Amino acid sequence: MVEPVRKIFYVNNNSVSSAVSDHTVRIATIGAAFSANKGAASMLRATIDDIRRTHPHAEFDVLTTYPEVDRLVVDDPKIRVVSLTPIQLAGLAFPLGVLAALSSFLKIPRRFWARTTALRALCEADVVIDLAGISFVSGRGTLTLGYNVLMTGLPLLFGRPVVKGSQAMGPFTSPAVRFSARKVLPRLSQVTARGDITHENLKGLSLQNVVSGADLAFLLNATSEDQRQAGILVPIQEKTVVGVVPSQVVCNYSERTKGTYVQDMVQMIDALQNLGHQVVLLPHSIQLDKPASKMNDLPLTQEICARVSAPPLVVDTDESPGTLRAIIERCDLLITSRFHAMISSLATATPTLVIGWSHKYREVLAQFDQDDAAIDYRDLKVEEVVERCELLLEEKKHRSETIRNHLPKVTESARSGLKKVLELIS
Repeated sequence: MVEPVRKIFYVNNNSVSSAVSDHTVRIATIGAAFSANKGAASMLRATIDDIRRTHPHAEFDVLTTYPEVDRLVVDDPKIRVVSLTPIQLAGLAFPLGVLAALSSFLKIPRRFWARTTALRALCEADVVIDLAGISFVSGRGTLTLGYNVLMTGLPLLFGRPVVKGSQAMGPFTSPAVRFSARKVLPRLSQVTARGDITHENLKGLSLQNVVSGADLAFLLNATSEDQRQAGILVPIQEKTVVGVVPSQVVCNYSERTKGTYVQDMVQMIDALQNLGHQVVLLPHSIQLDKPASKMNDLPLTQEICARVSAPPLVVDTDESPGTLRAIIERCDLLITSRFHAMISSLATATPTLVIGWSHKYREVLAQFDQDDAAIDYRDLKVEEVVERCELLLEEKKHRSETIRNHLPKVTESARSGLKKVLELIS
């Protein structure tokens, strides 16, 4: 196994314009961290970079569930990592928020109840950006719904404007999800629908604050250091390179329905390597020395690697989202069960095949005329997947051109999702 090396990265601050605004603003983010899930890290880093294009002196408070690790991977004096774990949120922050909202009717300033660093950060913010990738979805369980309500509702209780960054929402078929969404979402300054399916779901709530915007991770740029590191981890190959990104989340869903996700991944990799392809196993959500979880695909990746007939290349170090994107760009084809690995494949015009569980994949693929490249994990058949992979490799040039033609429009759509943020801080 490759010796794990934790990459320390800083948000790129070299290309911002200093001519637009020199007014210092404070922005708080919730729902995303710099570590663990690199999809969330992609959105977070891209959001900060893009806001700094016009507000180079903006300061950010990142409210994170992984404060210790995030402080290790960030080196930027204008980014403050602030702890807000689920226990802190439910046990202290939200109750204080309820008191703040109630006491405001008695003319007691809400700031009086900001007794933690996280709450003070929210009170000081000109705007709060919710960067959760998916929320208020029926079928994800009571705990997940509760977390959605507490996280998005907390800054509202302290009277702060909240912009919900581009994400998947709905369906709102269960009474609890529908009730919660109706209570929280109308109070936001903006709700950004990531695709047509989400937009259609939100129509049923009769909201007046919904806009469309592509995923913010499309704005992420891999740095020269990211490219260099990718070249070390995945050197140039003579063979066709197929990246494989497994997901513990999809594995969990599969196990609940008596599926065989791990076995299928092993058989798929064996078949691809028998056809002469070089497979690169790439966890896109990783926590070193931690057990498997929805935020940690490393144990799953290691299990798959141990069971295949011939060892593939494996990236088992904690890399920046930019490095992961640069690795995906080196692939001829990506097979992924992680949403933001798919985003990186589309952002680099790399043909992709998705094995997923939600409408969130297909609605983004449709923006690139690639919605035929998604398979529900319940319909996974190894032989058909391998045949589809061979077809995608044959169509690589055409697929890449099609993706590349749609990319400018999608990137501009992603940037438009931050328009309300820029209005609120101007």
